[in-house]
Amino acid sequence: MSMLILPLLFVGLCIAIVILCHRSESLLKDFLKRNPAIVNEQSLDEYKVMVRANMHLALITIGIIIAAVAIVTIWVFLQGISGALVLPLLGLSFGFSNKVDSLEQKARSLDCATDDLERRHREISRIWRKNAFPNF
Repeated sequence: MSMLILPLLFVGLCIAIVILCHRSESLLKDFLKRNPAIVNEQSLDEYKVMVRANMHLALITIGIIIAAVAIVTIWVFLQGISGALVLPLLGLSFGFSNKVDSLEQKARSLDCATDDLERRHREISRIWRKNAFPNF
């Protein structure tokens, strides 16, 4: 029974990755549906809220990925190379992030109504790509 715990925990973490990717995708789609462009302060504020949420989801996902890799490592240590047979499941979980990436790119390249909104949108987008934490 105890040998079943690691693969079940690993599968649970992979499912959590898929759920987090789906949540991120939903936030992006909802934002983009409401805001086809950054036209005013309100749409920029909505952008900030969505970016913050996605950055936090990404940090949680990274933590889950690290835990999943640690579990596989322990499983391989205990079971030998056959323990690595669950590793493709992690790759499959990553497949759900492709759609998120394209939506993120779309959100980062929105047209802006003014030069000031464009400058601020670009700065938030830069932080989103380069920083771990939303400091805007």
